[in-house]
Amino acid sequence: MTENGASLNPEDLDPVVAYLTKNFGPGNKAGASKINVNKDTAKEISAGLRLTPAEAGAIVTYREANGAFKDLTDLRKVPGLDAGKIDDRKDRIVF
Repeated sequence: MTENGASLNPEDLDPVVAYLTKNFGPGNKAGASKINVNKDTAKEISAGLRLTPAEAGAIVTYREANGAFKDLTDLRKVPGLDAGKIDDRKDRIVF
């Protein structure tokens, strides 16, 4: 954008980044990729499903200890993971 003449005040940076992340980031449904909870890293799960790093880490830890998830019912068993968040994002999750 700056190559095309756009200028940005430093105090405007955070709101612009928040807007772009919300509307064009990994959590945006338009063109959003699926998250494979059996293969993706905690960082990828956190970003892709908009989970906290602790929640994404809990998914990976549970997966390593108990094997691959078969479905949403298995994923809901992860301690420390808000099942409501999983239900809200179920269209983005693959196994």
